[in-house]
Amino acid sequence: MLRIRLYLGSKSVENYINNKANKGYVLSCITKFGLFVPLRLDVYKFKKSQDKKKITYRVDSRKVNKDDMKEYKQIFLDDGWHYFTKNYANDGYSNDNIFYSYDPSKREIFSDEESKRARNRDSAAQNLWKGIFLAMAFLYLQVIFPTATSGSNDTIIGFIFHNIYIIIALSIILVSLIQYIKNR
Repeated sequence: MLRIRLYLGSKSVENYINNKANKGYVLSCITKFGLFVPLRLDVYKFKKSQDKKKITYRVDSRKVNKDDMKEYKQIFLDDGWHYFTKNYANDGYSNDNIFYSYDPSKREIFSDEESKRARNRDSAAQNLWKGIFLAMAFLYLQVIFPTATSGSNDTIIGFIFHNIYIIIALSIILVSLIQYIKNR
């Protein structure tokens, strides 16, 4: 089964593939389908599992140097996790390292609160930069093509529709900033 989905961050990926796993599907691979860098689409390939063992996926979005990657993977392997090798969607903007386990006692890849906060802070920082990029792109396009964005600002609905893209970008910035500060 193939599914195309908008990339909304590592936590969203983790929730999505775990929901599919709960329905009896095993992740085969993830491929990037990028049209516009901040609005990336991913193609997920799942297979129906014949095995009745429950699988749990966890995603860590930390950027790891190539030199440290072997040691990084080994830490999780020693704890009973397996590294998902067929994630072809990683790029310079996102780096999701996916781990999975068939052990029902394995619920989290982080045992301490500081590591969880560091992961959430890094994810919020990435989303913050994406939001800033989107806001700048939309403002730039609004200056270049003012007639394409001209509309009625007389009502609240007209104002929202006229400025929907910048409102979305500013919302992304605000939410990411709050998450970043919360996880300091």
